[in-house]
Amino acid sequence: MSDYNAEYHTRKTYDSVRARCGLHSTLPASWTNYAEIGVELCDRWKESYRNFVADMGLRPSKRMTLDRIDNALGYFKENCRWASYFVQQYNKAKKPKNYHFDGTHSKKWVVSFQVEGKTINMGRFDDEATAKKVAKGAHRLIDRFIETGLLQ
Repeated sequence: MSDYNAEYHTRKTYDSVRARCGLHSTLPASWTNYAEIGVELCDRWKESYRNFVADMGLRPSKRMTLDRIDNALGYFKENCRWASYFVQQYNKAKKPKNYHFDGTHSKKWVVSFQVEGKTINMGRFDDEATAKKVAKGAHRLIDRFIETGLLQ
C-alpha cells in the first residue's frame, strides 16, 4: 500500500503557491522572485483551497507538481496543470544544457537527459557543435510531446 496522501500533498502544494505569490507572512527566500516579478494567484484560488481542488483536482502523485504552462502568467485554472518534474524542467525559457565533455573516459561530448531519476544517453560526439545540435533537437522533440500532452 502506498504512503501517498493526495489530500495532504495537494494542500501543501496550495500553501506553497500562496506563499510564492506573497500571501503568507513567512516567505522562503527562494520564492521571493515569484511575488517580486508579479506572479499572482487568481482570486478564485485566493478565496479557498476548495476552489483550487475543484479546478485542479487532487495532486495525482508525488511525482506530479503544479506547473504554470506559460511562466509569464500567474496561477489560474487555464494556465496550470499537474506535471512531472521532467516536464517542468523543460517548461522554462532557458532549457537545460544536457551535454558535457567527458574528459575522464571517452574524451567525447556526451548528450544525456534525466527522466524520473534515470539517465537517458543520446550519444557521444567528437565535437561540441554536434552535441549541442543533438541536444537542441531533443529539446524540440520534448517540447512537442509536452505541447501535445504526451508527456505530463
